[in-house]
Amino acid sequence: MRLPVRSLHLACALLLAVGCVSLPKAFTPLPSVNRADNAASLFLKADYQRRHGDTAAAIDTLEEATKLDPASPDILTALAQAYLQAGDEERAAVTANQVVAAHPDHDDALRLLVSLHMRKRDYDAALPHLRHLVDLHPDDAHLLIQLAEMETQADHPEEAIKRLEAFLKDHPASVPAHFHLARAYAAASQLDKAIEHFRFCTEERPEVERGWINLGTAYEQKGELPEAVDAYRKALEINPYNRELSKRVAQLLVATKQVDEAIGAYEKLVAEKPDDLRAQLRLALLLFDQKRLDDALTRLDAIHQRWPDNPRVTYFLALTHEERKEADEAIPLLRGLYDADPTNLEVAYHLVNNLEAKGDKDAILTLFSQGRFGREPMAADLLLYLGMAEARLKAYPEAQEIYVAALKQYPDDPRLHFQLGALYERQKQYDDAFAELKESLRLDPDQPHALNYLGYMYAEQNVHLDESLKLVQRAVELRPDDGYIIDSLAWVYYKLGRLDEARKAAEHALEITPDDAVIHDHMGDIYWALGRHKAAFDHWQKALTLDGDAVPGLAEKIAKRRALSHKSGGK
Repeated sequence: MRLPVRSLHLACALLLAVGCVSLPKAFTPLPSVNRADNAASLFLKADYQRRHGDTAAAIDTLEEATKLDPASPDILTALAQAYLQAGDEERAAVTANQVVAAHPDHDDALRLLVSLHMRKRDYDAALPHLRHLVDLHPDDAHLLIQLAEMETQADHPEEAIKRLEAFLKDHPASVPAHFHLARAYAAASQLDKAIEHFRFCTEERPEVERGWINLGTAYEQKGELPEAVDAYRKALEINPYNRELSKRVAQLLVATKQVDEAIGAYEKLVAEKPDDLRAQLRLALLLFDQKRLDDALTRLDAIHQRWPDNPRVTYFLALTHEERKEADEAIPLLRGLYDADPTNLEVAYHLVNNLEAKGDKDAILTLFSQGRFGREPMAADLLLYLGMAEARLKAYPEAQEIYVAALKQYPDDPRLHFQLGALYERQKQYDDAFAELKESLRLDPDQPHALNYLGYMYAEQNVHLDESLKLVQRAVELRPDDGYIIDSLAWVYYKLGRLDEARKAAEHALEITPDDAVIHDHMGDIYWALGRHKAAFDHWQKALTLDGDAVPGLAEKIAKRRALSHKSGGK
């Protein structure tokens, strides 16, 4: 009766170790007596080959051994291990599964299958094998904890919790069990319990970095960011070289509005590793957000010199110049970015902003003209913005040229029709304005600003007042807290002679928007019509003080009404 290969191997080793077997000085291999002995010798030879790095030869030897003893689980498992060592995971898995199919309790084959599935993160496939190993070795705490962790990773944290809670009843001081139970609680979103067990770990093993990191992560998941920062800082005391954790602390300091500390943290990160572009940019942007524009510019200039071809660096440098009202410095940076990628709308918007800040309406029109003949059609959003910039510069013909061309490309864009209608109104082309605003509302009937604009225009022109009221009332329904739209409603009521309703609406508009000159002017007109002349003068004077230019002829109106008031004796 032959011994199993593994037992034979072990028996020989033990006999040699204790000196029970003596070898003759001139050793010659024993002749093969039967197939099992030949398979055993090949098994030992392959083991030697594997240990000395000749995996390919070991595979050949083990394959030969399987021909002599095809049912040996030890030889097949060793062959599967050799396949894995050679990188052939598929053949390793097939061979290991062959062993387990015939020998379900084969320890090494089960462990190999667990390892193979874990390599692929196929935890659900690994779990049955690992559970069987735990059944085979019920006193192996390491295996049990490994199983619980895998159950957590396989999204079965409840099973891990049940398993580890039972284990901790018998082993209440097991830090690894508390740690993995905490991870399972965190995965199950039971964060208070997770924190409780992580804290046990950090109290028992305060020198272990991993415990503090996991405690910080649990606090962060719970939204307790200051506590997370404290835990992460404990971890950094143990390992100050954990750069990713240092970055996370800096980010949390920003999130908790501890900006000065965050700036200090990023300054440390940058000093430790000057080529960390992300940390460099975060520091510069923190300075920018704090309006420390000189410091931000100094940083960004240095970063730009080091990374001159990085578009994000160039973009943020341009924004800093823009914030400092340095359009001449911002424009060439933004122009370079726009030429490289005309589809980048953010860059385009800032380029137009800076050209507008310089009052360079010709450059804006040139940008539009170049875009018309570019490889890609200009986006409707950009065309809209170009036209609005020209209109703000009172370059009305240029704005009109842009909108008319844009509508040929985007005829169903209600925003373009709205802006063209507003432009026509400014040029007193009222019929064209009415037509464009109506078309805008046909395409999108629930635009509060278009409804308000058209309704207010009708009231100003003293036409279609009933329609005007419907339009503005609908705008108020859509934007009930907009003081400007409520003022339009007051004005329509005024034009209709419904003075009490006009007064109430205007007073409400001023509650929402108390510092608008036009609303105060309207309030004055309404009070005058109601015979409350003193109140009218108060509001007209307020309008004059706020922005006399917003109400053409206001000073003259006040003078005329004062004269009338004096003639009538004043009220």
